[in-house]
Amino acid sequence: MTEEEILRIPHDATGNIVVAEQIDFIELCMDLSEVKTGVREGDDLVLVLESGEFIRLVGYFAQVDGLPPINFEDCGALAIGNIGLISGLGLLALLAGGSDAAPLEELPPVTLAYQLVNDDGTLTVGGVAAPNATVTVTFPNGEKVVVTADSNGNYEATSTTPQPSGEVTASQVAPDGRTSAPAEDILEPSPPTIVAGEGNDDGTLTVTGVAEPGATVTVTMPSGETVVVKADRNGNYEATSSGPEPDGEVTATQVTAAGRGPTAAAKDTYTDTTL
Repeated sequence: MTEEEILRIPHDATGNIVVAEQIDFIELCMDLSEVKTGVREGDDLVLVLESGEFIRLVGYFAQVDGLPPINFEDCGALAIGNIGLISGLGLLALLAGGSDAAPLEELPPVTLAYQLVNDDGTLTVGGVAAPNATVTVTFPNGEKVVVTADSNGNYEATSTTPQPSGEVTASQVAPDGRTSAPAEDILEPSPPTIVAGEGNDDGTLTVTGVAEPGATVTVTMPSGETVVVKADRNGNYEATSSGPEPDGEVTATQVTAAGRGPTAAAKDTYTDTTL
């Protein structure tokens, strides 16, 4: 047997491991007692570890020359059809090693049921996954937060930093190693903040506020004049009217740098104090 025909899997390996064609033997460097159970999912063999992690042998059941035996450290070489008989591993959801074994029932998709923008700008999302599944939520700025669903499948995750508008996704890995398609939702932008100020000496009005960084902000003055400005990299914007402004309502909307919007209008009331 050549070196290329042996797939050696180190003790600390987790996640997806591709089983190339023409593999004759798989050497898994861990004790059998560390493996909780094993399940078949399509052409993959998923070994669920006692630690809660998993090893997915991608394409294990697609081998053209039969299923390669798996050797666990100190437990000898054994064919996959016999694994279910080994004490401590539990019964595999497999037929006796046959490549036509029935796959597991499809895992219901994870859901994104709600989004809450907190006072500090962080974002909390929640939904339902498989009971005790590991759920990974990816927030609009790319931050990933990993949580564990409770025994009913409910989960909730909060970002550590304020979030812009954009896509939120959630993916799951069930305790038996099964996965499902990710859920996707869009965090729509909120209106910018707006402060009308007290007016300038010449009667013009300068309006300030905070929008998303790089957003295009449209400010409508009491006279009906619209002033369009761009927020800086910190989200701050400033807009000044071209002439004196009467008392009245000032509004501001934004379109984000990604093109989302315009938002609902933020409003403030201006009173001319320069008279």
